[in-house]
Amino acid sequence: MGKISPGQRHLRQLDLLRIAALTLHFYGTPGYCELEARGQKTGWTLDAARKLMAFPTDFQTRFLQEEPSAFGLEEIAFIFVARVRCYVHSEDLAHIGCVVTDCPGLLASAWDTSVAMNAMSNADGIWFLIDGGREMGAATIDLIRSISRRKWGHKLFFQR
Repeated sequence: MGKISPGQRHLRQLDLLRIAALTLHFYGTPGYCELEARGQKTGWTLDAARKLMAFPTDFQTRFLQEEPSAFGLEEIAFIFVARVRCYVHSEDLAHIGCVVTDCPGLLASAWDTSVAMNAMSNADGIWFLIDGGREMGAATIDLIRSISRRKWGHKLFFQR
């Protein structure tokens, strides 16, 4: 990625500390074990998975005002989700062995970006969606440059 300011670096470090505090608070608790077992035994509907993977929009504000115990496990379950697999019943996709990986929130946090970069490194193609109604920001341009520097440019497809 491009250069980041000391302030951005500080915020990323704070995010990592916050995530670590929440992980320590919830990991291995009965609620965590129940949530994990339920996911492994029956899986989740798409709507239920979407709720569990949502990053609270007020995360930073709340974390500054409250301690980890003020968050509910289902609010921060995204911390423990490394991968979600949805099955799409399509003969055409199955025939070519296609796996589609969605990486929403690519620039939302350092964690989201690292998960997406890992997915892109293993991908045969990268479908980069751009909001055609808005100007591309410096972070998006830096991300595209990073993809190019990693020699993944041949994988890249743009859609607006």
